[in-house]
Amino acid sequence: MSNQSEIKPLANKLFSGDWGKEPEPKLGNKPILGDRYTSREFMALEWEKMWTKVWQVAGLEQQLQNPGDFFTFDFGPESILCAKGEDQKIRCFYNVCQHRGNQLVQIDEGNLDSFSCAYHAWKFGLDGKLNWVPDEEDFSQGSPCGKRNLIEIKSEVWQGFIFFNLDDNSKPLRDYLFPIMEHLEDYPVSEMIRTHWVTVEVIGTGNVFKIILMNLITLLMFTLLLNIMLKKNIMLVNLICMRACIQECLCQVLCLVKVSLVKRIKL
Repeated sequence: MSNQSEIKPLANKLFSGDWGKEPEPKLGNKPILGDRYTSREFMALEWEKMWTKVWQVAGLEQQLQNPGDFFTFDFGPESILCAKGEDQKIRCFYNVCQHRGNQLVQIDEGNLDSFSCAYHAWKFGLDGKLNWVPDEEDFSQGSPCGKRNLIEIKSEVWQGFIFFNLDDNSKPLRDYLFPIMEHLEDYPVSEMIRTHWVTVEVIGTGNVFKIILMNLITLLMFTLLLNIMLKKNIMLVNLICMRACIQECLCQVLCLVKVSLVKRIKL
């Protein structure tokens, strides 16, 4: 907002007597005990009830510029394969051969025209389809080609970010991020170029990603707000209104940074 006709109504609303705070969410009043950061049982519950049901950032669209480009990453106990097909579509799969459960791709990134399992040489296309197996005629139940395909994971691309969700019944990404996605539609996130990649290796106990995230939020939030203010000449009073929605976005989707955490829990 840069003209007085747009700023005045907002200012009136901000400082009018009937301006009220949004209702507080129902968070409960039980104490947050330290064992939720160290307990294997709590971590298992988070995996079952949360991580397998929410949208996550797999990587950046710029990592998959050409057909055959791929990368892999670990997500909890799962290995995920993300690849760009000949049809230019980006897909995510469980990185598991559908024959004997062997990990299919065992390198972090590269370019291939197909994915071959090192165990029995089953060959899968970039679209996940099983295209070739040795001694195809020996399968008494019929050829597995075209049937034992890689299991695809629900995924979407938004503003240059590749999102995935292990829950096939999850709501669309736009609905999940509403209204955050709309607030950031005009911000040139997709034009940003990754300059370096940071991996934080945490040796010890617990879900310290929560602590790391809270430290990142402050820096990212103020960097984002400063860029918006400088580029669009937004007044400070408007930045105050934007703070809440941007902070919520950063908390929910980590859409401006990807931090890879290796959690090693000592027994």
